[in-house]
Amino acid sequence: MALLNKDSLYGFIGPRALLFLQSTEGARKSSLIEDAQVEFAADLGLRVMDDAWIEACAMVVRSNAKDIQTLFIRLLDEIDKELILKQTLCAISLGEHSAKIRLVYVHTFLNYPNNAISYWLPASYLRFFEKNQTFEQNYGTIRQGLATADDFRYLRLFPEVLTQTIGATYYPFAKGGEYSPFYGIPELLVYWTNNGQCYWDEKSLTTGLPRSNIWMLKQYLRQTGNEIGARHSIAK
Repeated sequence: MALLNKDSLYGFIGPRALLFLQSTEGARKSSLIEDAQVEFAADLGLRVMDDAWIEACAMVVRSNAKDIQTLFIRLLDEIDKELILKQTLCAISLGEHSAKIRLVYVHTFLNYPNNAISYWLPASYLRFFEKNQTFEQNYGTIRQGLATADDFRYLRLFPEVLTQTIGATYYPFAKGGEYSPFYGIPELLVYWTNNGQCYWDEKSLTTGLPRSNIWMLKQYLRQTGNEIGARHSIAK
């Protein structure tokens, strides 16, 4: 960024995770919001960079910009992205409206968690973040939930285990799957005995911590042995 002339433009295609991923917050804040600002972004999604299975975004960034209005074009669900992008740009040049367009002042994302450039969200969401406190800092603790670090060893499908072991040594386990907004039918079972002692015992040679993420959950699983999840699970 320091090598660019004042008010110069540069363009690139990169992973769209740069817009919102927590680990890229520093680069996002300095290169897309503060020291420079993204002026145009085509949110392309998959099937863009040859055979790379990664979601992409094409951006044009202006150095030393302040309070510019950014044009976002959302093409995630389009098959012929090149054609739709050309048509959308032509519509813009003719002053026509397109549902794929978002115009946003990018500095407003400084009020979003992790400065995520969530341009697709309505303005009401920004007001929500501005006026309300975060959950973890004020009300509770958020954790991922159990990740075994050895799924082939600890996870089973329902038909693979004896019925009498369900609720005794195997328990329903939510692990991703297809989109389900309210609840999911658990297809997997996780091995769980003695408050998950097997996960505590298997430690990483590098860190000395358990290989699974059970150490992050600490007393929650040690004390209760219950399922933890953000999505409702059908009763056992």
